[in-house]
Amino acid sequence: MRQACFLAVLATLGAFLALVGASVAAAGSTPSIRVTFSGTATGRFVDTERWVLLSSGECYLRRLRDQRTSVTWALAFSGGRGLAALSAPTVQGAVKGTMVKDSCDDVAEELPPDAPADWLQSVSCSDNLAAVRPGRATWSGGVLRVQGPTLGLSKKAVCSAVPRSDELNVRIPLPVSRILALKRGGRLLLAVGTDLRATGSYRPRASCAHIAKPYDGYRSFDDCVDTFSWSGRVTVTRL
Repeated sequence: MRQACFLAVLATLGAFLALVGASVAAAGSTPSIRVTFSGTATGRFVDTERWVLLSSGECYLRRLRDQRTSVTWALAFSGGRGLAALSAPTVQGAVKGTMVKDSCDDVAEELPPDAPADWLQSVSCSDNLAAVRPGRATWSGGVLRVQGPTLGLSKKAVCSAVPRSDELNVRIPLPVSRILALKRGGRLLLAVGTDLRATGSYRPRASCAHIAKPYDGYRSFDDCVDTFSWSGRVTVTRL
């Protein structure tokens, strides 16, 4: 009789412990979410590049570029601790502007003998942007990180001002408890962008100038400014 009671107590205790263990596991699990990241960006790339003779300090070749970017994008991810892309990102936009190559102050001036045969030109360009890499997202340590698509131009493009896609980044505190407080299907709408510095690391204005080493009697240098700003929204939905 005592043995039967003892076995019954053990069975009850085992069931209780199993129930507690299941409850703890459920409390510690990561809920599934869907993350969408969309926005609009604009930029301008202005560059004056000169090739200067070391012997006289005179400029003998020059390239001027003034090109503007306008683009929209959207991408989505889903999962728990691991977030996977739901599809390829949607990107619509273009780079438009001008490129002028001359002999510095006098376009009609005779070019040096080593200049490219097709150097003298003035062209307008309008080339579409596309996603060359899809973007990524992670959710760990109570922080949601999203990187937008890497934008690029085709090899046949005349424009050359590729947007600084690394600017399309988001870092948002997102503890699991905030998602668990939502009903299934509930959403968080979060504004992000260049003007909201708390959501990422941004450089709305960057110097793209360089000074090259002297080569074969000349050196090149430029005055270059690259501006890029964007605004968007991250939507987090509990699945």
